[in-house]
Amino acid sequence: TKLSNDDTFAGVTAATFNGSLSYNENSEQAGVGVIRWDGISTGGAVNTSGLGGLDLTAFGSALNVLVLDADDSSPLTFTVWSGIGYTSSSLTIYSLEGAGSYTFSFSDFIGADFTNVGALELQINNGTGANLDTRIDMVSVVPEPGTLALAGIALLGLGAIRRRKS
Repeated sequence: TKLSNDDTFAGVTAATFNGSLSYNENSEQAGVGVIRWDGISTGGAVNTSGLGGLDLTAFGSALNVLVLDADDSSPLTFTVWSGIGYTSSSLTIYSLEGAGSYTFSFSDFIGADFTNVGALELQINNGTGANLDTRIDMVSVVPEPGTLALAGIALLGLGAIRRRKS
C-alpha cells in the first residue's frame, strides 16, 4: 500500500521471486507491505477465523522472519487473531536494520492464544519510513528446544542401530 503521493510515477512494490519476497519503496515514497495468512487468496479485510483455530504451539514456540537484506531501518509487526472471537494481538520489532533472523516469541504477545489461531499478518514498515528496500526469505514457526533435542536423540539412535548392523 502506497501512503504518500509525492510522485505519481514512483511507488511501492512487492513481488516474489525464487521463494523470497522483495518489498521496495521508491525515493521519498512511504508505504506498508503486508503478508497475510488467513485462509483466503484475495485481498481486502482480514478473515480473522480463516485458519479455523490452528494450533501453532504444536509446531513450536515462536515465529521467525529471515531477512536477506534491508537498506534502511524499518519496523516489522506481527499480528495474530486468536482465542474465542479471534481477537487481535500485535508485537513489533522496531530495530530491523539489515540482514538477520528476527524472532517473535509466542510468550511476548499479550493476550494471544497460539493454540487457537484464526489469522496471522506480518507488516513490513509502518508507513512512516521511506526509501526502504528489503527481501524476506522465510517466515516459519521455530521448534521448541525440547523438540529439537528429541529429534537429535532420535537421529543418534538411528545412527547407533545402523552402526550395530554393520
